[in-house]
Amino acid sequence: MIRKSKKSFYNDAIKNNKSSKFLWQNESKLIINEKNIEGTVEILEVLNFHFTNTSNIIKRKPFAKEHFSTLQKYLDEKLLQQFNVENITALDVKHIIGKLDISKSTGPDGIGPNMLRNCGDYITSAIASIINNSIESGIFHDKLKEASVVPIHKSGNKYEPGNFRPISILNTLSK
Repeated sequence: MIRKSKKSFYNDAIKNNKSSKFLWQNESKLIINEKNIEGTVEILEVLNFHFTNTSNIIKRKPFAKEHFSTLQKYLDEKLLQQFNVENITALDVKHIIGKLDISKSTGPDGIGPNMLRNCGDYITSAIASIINNSIESGIFHDKLKEASVVPIHKSGNKYEPGNFRPISILNTLSK
């Protein structure tokens, strides 16, 4: 009865287009080695540990110099031409901002697509300048590399960390 009620609750929430944040707030435990992990901070710490150590779980082949030389040869053959990146104009930025999906989440900087659209006419020159400076210097600012990581349930038992995948929500300007 409880399981059926819970299933009905989540199905109704999904049908009514509730966000994953709403669904996550209503789920508050994980089970690891038959031990219940409860509380938002504890659950997030467990998922963070799992996501950051997944690469240690996957078997890796040892690095071999002959693999590197094969890769180097392949790249040398394929990258014979140099590519040129043109400077971007304020008009280009305005056009791109106009195409942004305003339903997308806001990244860690708090600047969402809707805010960019509303302020577009005032900030397009500055954004174009930032992009052009980044291209010319070859430096992509560290703040633009930040992301909020959100666990999304894949399938299987929702109490096991291995059944979640991390989704990175990037700053809108870095896209």
